[in-house]
Parts: sequence; C-alpha cells; structure tokens
Amino acid sequence: MFRQMGEKVRELRLYHQFTQKELALDICSQATISKIEKGEIQPTSIIVHQLAMRLGVDANYFFSDYEAPLLNDAQNSSDQILRMIRKSQYKQAMRLIEHEIHNPLFQTNPLKKFILWAHGVCYYYLENSERVALASLNEAQQITLQQSSPDFAMEAEILVSKAIIESDKNNHQQADQMFCQALTISNQVSPSQLTLFVRIHYHHSKTHMKLQQTKQAFSLIDDAIDEVIRARSMYMLGELYVQRGYCRYLLGENREAINDYKDSLWVFEKQKNDILYDDAVRYLNKIEKNEQFV
Repeated sequence: MFRQMGEKVRELRLYHQFTQKELALDICSQATISKIEKGEIQPTSIIVHQLAMRLGVDANYFFSDYEAPLLNDAQNSSDQILRMIRKSQYKQAMRLIEHEIHNPLFQTNPLKKFILWAHGVCYYYLENSERVALASLNEAQQITLQQSSPDFAMEAEILVSKAIIESDKNNHQQADQMFCQALTISNQVSPSQLTLFVRIHYHHSKTHMKLQQTKQAFSLIDDAIDEVIRARSMYMLGELYVQRGYCRYLLGENREAINDYKDSLWVFEKQKNDILYDDAVRYLNKIEKNEQFV
C-alpha cells in the first residue's frame, strides 16, 4: 500500500512539475517526500491530507484502486471540454485536452474514456484525420467493454461519433448500423437523456438522407422534434426543423417545408445564432422561389 501511494504522489508531483522540495514546502521535509515516493514510510494522516490538497485529489486517491472522488480541477476540465465540443469550439477544447490527457487523474477509467473520446472528436474536426480519430475512439470503446458496469451514455456517444465518421467516409450502411446500436444502448441510460436521444436521431436522419431514404430520415427527425417539444426544451430544435423542412421539400411537401424553415428562424433568432439563421433564410428563399438546393 505504501508503494502504491508513493507512485501516485510521484506521478502527480511530476504532472504538476513540482520538485520534491516544492511539494514538501510547509508540509514536511524533502527527505520525507523522497521516502514516501519510494514506499519506505507511511505518512501521517495530516501529511496525507495536505499533500492531497496540494496535488488536487481526494486523500482516498492515494490508497485505493477505485475511481476516487476527484477535487474540482479534473471534473471542471471535463465539463469545460464537453461544453466546448457541444458548441463546436474544437480548437479551444483540444488545447485543454492536450493539457489534461497525460494528467494521472485522467488515467482512471471514466475520465480516461472521456478524454479519449473528446480527443477523437476534436482531432477529426480539426485535422480531418479519420485514422487518428478512430484510433482514439476505438481505444475509448475498449475501456467501455472492459468495465463491469458500463457507462451506457458514454458508450452511445462513442458509437455516434464513429458513425458520423463512417457516414462522412460514405460507409453509410455501416453508419446506419452503428446509429441503431447507439439508440439501443441509449435506451439503457437511466434517467433517459434527451440530448443524447436527439443527437442520435439527428445524425441518423442525415445518414438516411445520404442513402436517399427520405421517409426514414423524416420519421427519425419527426420523433426527435416531438421529444424536444414534449420536454419543453429548445435543444437543437432549430437544426431539427431545418432537417425536417429539407425532408419535406424532397418529399414534395413545399408548404410544410416552408413552415418548418420559418419555425427554425424563430428558434435561431431566440438563440441569437446568426450563422444558422442566415443559412435557414437562404434555403427558405430557394423553396419559396421553387429553386433547386445546391
């Protein structure tokens, strides 16, 4: 047990770029830190708690292999990365990912799986490298398969990300299967997550469009809109209206398509999303003038 604690103290000290002397400041002597790292002594409970606070972990982290409660730094970083990805701020997210990916706190399974998924997503959109992105996503998926209690939400997220890449590679049938699998897994998430349900349906619908299966694409997007409205949410509602409007346009239902695009404009205006608002206006004008989409 002493050796386990010593190894973790040393990993965190090196991650934070502390010397033994700097870590020991106002806590104990440098010699004591050296002996702790070598597993030669058992530090007092006071020293353990002081080291834990300086290194940003819960004291339990030193003594147990279970995923110990982390202090704010690691969890806040994860939350921040996720928010950036949801806003398509991939450059900012990647900078934080590169800072944290070698952090010992991100070597425990839930956080390691998350950081690998985030790296794969950001790398794909920044570098357009399918190989590197899929390697990260596959590694994250392997962690999921090894867990005795799988994180179904994260497992579904990984599948959705892989399916998007496969669809972009024109492997639409394979992407379709992955989206179906992701939806099945997401049904095991308790409580159910509206945002995950919507993302699966939205991207799955786009894949059906690429397969020229417009009716199936419409059905998926219609279900997603119903769920968002039922939940009194506006999550991706503008994008969903745009997608349903496009489906209706292809199905020859121009009047209904125009109504969907107008609904999307209302949502984008409320969300102050000028880019998507302008895109929707452009497509709406094409439908109203009976022009072909390009």
